[in-house]
Amino acid sequence: MTQPTHSSSQRKIPMSRIAVAVAVVGLFVLGSYLLQDGPLKSGTVAPAWKLSRVNGAQDAVSMEGLRGKVVILDFWSTSCPPCLMQIPVLQRLQQRFPNDVTVVGVAVGGETPAQLQRFATARKMTYAVVADLRGIAATAYNVSRLPTLFVVDRDGVIAASHEGFWEEQSLLQVIAEEVGR
Repeated sequence: MTQPTHSSSQRKIPMSRIAVAVAVVGLFVLGSYLLQDGPLKSGTVAPAWKLSRVNGAQDAVSMEGLRGKVVILDFWSTSCPPCLMQIPVLQRLQQRFPNDVTVVGVAVGGETPAQLQRFATARKMTYAVVADLRGIAATAYNVSRLPTLFVVDRDGVIAASHEGFWEEQSLLQVIAEEVGR
């Protein structure tokens, strides 16, 4: 009986990538038990963060740098079907309010910046995509389910938050109200 042979050309996944993915999944599992209150509520000052952008201009994006605009923060992952359904909605909102609204997709699924860049390019995502590799922003916002979205007003205060897919009309109402203030 012969033993199966493995080609040396098979791809091996580096252990560091597996460790990061396990850590991120662990964060969300633990978070779902510890953060029973859910995401931060309206009226809360949006926590500060600064993360590297993986698409478009390769600069850092920060909550402080977004002051003066209405911000939609979308905590998401490439492996989350409702997250993928949210992308075209966010794209349309960014296009509808180009001068007043900034959409930021905060990727928390353990994808590498290179993977996210390829994904954003393939999906034609023109809004900012940042990688929250250590879950710092997700933890600060009490995110335990994906997608979780926040609308932050021009003064940096959370105007609304929502877990799960946010229907376009409902999200549009919140955005229009904030833009009109």
